[in-house]
Amino acid sequence: MTIKTNYPRNFDKAENELFSWNESFPGELLHKPSNMVIYQMRWTKTGKMVDEETREAVKNFWEELEVIQDAAKKAQADEAECYIEEYGFGWCEKCESYCYGDCAAN
Repeated sequence: MTIKTNYPRNFDKAENELFSWNESFPGELLHKPSNMVIYQMRWTKTGKMVDEETREAVKNFWEELEVIQDAAKKAQADEAECYIEEYGFGWCEKCESYCYGDCAAN
């Protein structure tokens, strides 16, 4: 199942056919078919563990979400690096501020 996000980068919401995730509640997933929340592989309403099929789906969702988040961070860092190379200054991921790319020399 493909995850859709609300923005290509810096997204704070993601969903697929079964689950919806919101960064405001990072460890929780809304299970769309039941309209119940899952936290640490338990239904928050009942406290019972999720079944094996749902557990696998949750695990796959988290793994796919992590891949998307890592790709977005890498794209943002690559873009910042290109900006520094092209213009000589810009947002630096190393020092987490604006610099001329020479922060490693300091």
